[in-house]
Amino acid sequence: MIRFCKCGNALKKYYWKGIDKGYYDTCGNKMCDNIGKLNHKWKGGRTIDKDGYILVLDRNHPNIYKKGISRYRREHIVVMEKFLKRSLKKSEVVHHKNGIKDDNRIENLELFINNGEHLKTEFQGKRFGSDNPNWKGGIYANS
Repeated sequence: MIRFCKCGNALKKYYWKGIDKGYYDTCGNKMCDNIGKLNHKWKGGRTIDKDGYILVLDRNHPNIYKKGISRYRREHIVVMEKFLKRSLKKSEVVHHKNGIKDDNRIENLELFINNGEHLKTEFQGKRFGSDNPNWKGGIYANS
């Protein structure tokens, strides 16, 4: 029985020598083959963004096919959604209690109903401006 790829070409067996060794079905079309495990740059679907958050590949999220939405999502959000067994609301914010952005254990994550509540907790007890011993000086907007 011949099986066909989503592009319409017949599938053939291909042996992958990378991390996940084994046989994979491929059609030979580079547009189909160069995704996931068959891509030589595959790193397991995890990467780190410019802000230091871990991103995970999530092809099953309902918003990934909307224009401008990446297939990679921040891992702490995915962990919280799995814990809650629902998607987060747009206003909800997931916070790392210990401030370490790659520590995505559920006991280190806290959910806030909006960013205002998050910032109240985040900046509680912190000193700003000239009250802060690390302040280097500067101009205030209302001076």
